[in-house]
Amino acid sequence: MKISLPKLALSSALLCTLPRSSIGSILFDDVTSGTTGVETSVGCILHEVEPLIVTDDHVVVDENEVGHDPIRICERDATEEGAPGIMYDLEGVGNDFFADVEFGVTHVVFSKATVYEPDEANHSGGKIIVDPASTRTKSGEEATTRRLRGGMVDESEERRRRLSPKEGVTDLLVLYGIPGDCRGGPDYNTTSGNLCNIRTPSFYADSLFGTNGDLKTVASQFNACSKGKLQYVPACSDASSAECAQLDSNVLFANGVLEVKIDNNVIGMASGSAVNLVTTAANSILNPIGLSVTSFKQHMVILPDSVSWGGAAAWAYRPGTQSAFRSSYADHMGVQVHEFGHNVGLLHSGYGTGSYNDHSCMQGNPSYGNNGPEVCWNGPNSYTLGWYKDYHKDFDPVNSNDPFHGRLVGVGDWADDEAVVGTHYVVVKISQSGSNDLFVMYNRVEGPTKGVNFFKNEVMVVEGGTDGRQTWLQSHIPAGGEYAIENFSGQSRTLVIKNCRQEAGAPDYSEVYIALDDGTGVECPAECTDDDSCDDNDMCTVNTCSAELGICTFTDLVCDDGDACTDDVCDPITGCSHTKSTCDDGDVCTVDSCVAEVGCSHESIPNCAVMETGQVELTDTIDLGVKAQIEFTHTYNDPVVVAFINTRNGDASVSPRVKDVTSTGCTIYMQEPDHQNHSPETVSLCQMTLVFRLH
Repeated sequence: MKISLPKLALSSALLCTLPRSSIGSILFDDVTSGTTGVETSVGCILHEVEPLIVTDDHVVVDENEVGHDPIRICERDATEEGAPGIMYDLEGVGNDFFADVEFGVTHVVFSKATVYEPDEANHSGGKIIVDPASTRTKSGEEATTRRLRGGMVDESEERRRRLSPKEGVTDLLVLYGIPGDCRGGPDYNTTSGNLCNIRTPSFYADSLFGTNGDLKTVASQFNACSKGKLQYVPACSDASSAECAQLDSNVLFANGVLEVKIDNNVIGMASGSAVNLVTTAANSILNPIGLSVTSFKQHMVILPDSVSWGGAAAWAYRPGTQSAFRSSYADHMGVQVHEFGHNVGLLHSGYGTGSYNDHSCMQGNPSYGNNGPEVCWNGPNSYTLGWYKDYHKDFDPVNSNDPFHGRLVGVGDWADDEAVVGTHYVVVKISQSGSNDLFVMYNRVEGPTKGVNFFKNEVMVVEGGTDGRQTWLQSHIPAGGEYAIENFSGQSRTLVIKNCRQEAGAPDYSEVYIALDDGTGVECPAECTDDDSCDDNDMCTVNTCSAELGICTFTDLVCDDGDACTDDVCDPITGCSHTKSTCDDGDVCTVDSCVAEVGCSHESIPNCAVMETGQVELTDTIDLGVKAQIEFTHTYNDPVVVAFINTRNGDASVSPRVKDVTSTGCTIYMQEPDHQNHSPETVSLCQMTLVFRLH
């Protein structure tokens, strides 16, 4: 049982959740009434959408009372829709259907569905209702390849490559929507009744990329948290391609932002429908010069607040390449980073009863302002992103002979190159039974995480996985504190995680000790002074003291004696042992031998074949005249008979002996090399194998 934690009282933040009944209007209105559905087969790519919900007063509400599920939608095949990238609401499939879906990659064909589309707008999407009797063919069964010159192309793999990467350079295309009911009014002015985006294209470009001096942007924060491993740049930053050169010459494009006019009025239109219209209009601009919105690794759409957002500040595919922002939040760095976190595959970070309430992580909901917060990600998400993999530590308490004892540093000191590989760690993953593991991280307020205002400078223990799933903060441990989990991983023992001490320096660190309590208690070890003070009473480890750190390290002892003819093993009590290998391959038609430098060899005996096998039981030894007369089933020319002990009683020195071999039989004795007159029970069974050579 995990020790209970008090629920955190939150005074201010942006995010809350709405009743499930109002979530659907984030993307699509109900178009089934007043329109006639068309029954047809439907092919589409499946996506999962994660919205960031806000209230006007920006106060978090209790998620025990309200909440939302991810929204699953279909991006309909362009050959059916008439335009690429058009989303549809999806109804008639249960959660089980999505169990094996790779969102953004999996393609599905529904053999029978009804498609509803609004009459007033082409390519605005609609609703797909799947018939219960429909077959449902996912990619891998049909529709996964298409023919190009030179052969077949795996479309699933092609879509997978288009997902937003966790490392590298991501060129971001910003689609600045200008709807019909905005034009003619005072552009970029809230006095127009929020019919237009409230900021200029250049303002949004500056908030995203710092093109006009903004120092706290989505680009700067990803760059700082990853130390340049993931960089966001404006679309067509490199205008060396002919297509980008043409786009750069477009008066409606600058610094990665493309102004996209649509004819439709969007006041009150659901955001998903409005985004579909912007996507289609953007492609009509880009296609003539050989580009599309999918030519870029990621794209975001900005639309006026007059669109029906269903309470969302923004939403994004998880994972995927698309996001959409309400204009009044599209310049908020924290909202941008949160949604792009969804694009690279991360869900939410929870604490207590709120699935967004871990504010030490950008996938929670820290207080999002225009220039903040400067926060990175929690343990599971950091491990998933992989930026700190050289400073990861995997620890399995149940199957490890030793506890973990080490120093955790914050992301800031890692980014400043003050951490040392093998000495310092950014994330420790603790394996446990079940689908989730525990992740331990030092929540240091410094550098890219200097905006953290949630359990500052404590050691955080978060439960989650390495695939971007929902995470939950389990404990926050101040210096000198501990967190204990009883009956850990199905064991009767308690896992104890101790924050032994914290020191400032280069780097700042928290010394952490993790061990299973065997009933004697778990205490932070004293600082070691030499290797002898690190004795763990295990003969199979090499115990080393780091005098500089005062921490013991225990590495597995290598028992290899360099002799290929020995089996090298280690016992924790006695240490290494080296037993001579018999090299017996169980084949009587080979000669088994061993060379120290090479190992075992098995040379075949020419013209050798096993012809008969049999067993004979001897109740005494040759000292008492006991023998067994064997008759062969067949007659052989010059047979060779081999006999060996199969079962013996006790450890007496006896061995079988074959004599009087003829073409039809032989005699088997038990001989005693030590002549000690062993009892009749000494050897109870001898197995005999017959072999013959051809002449």
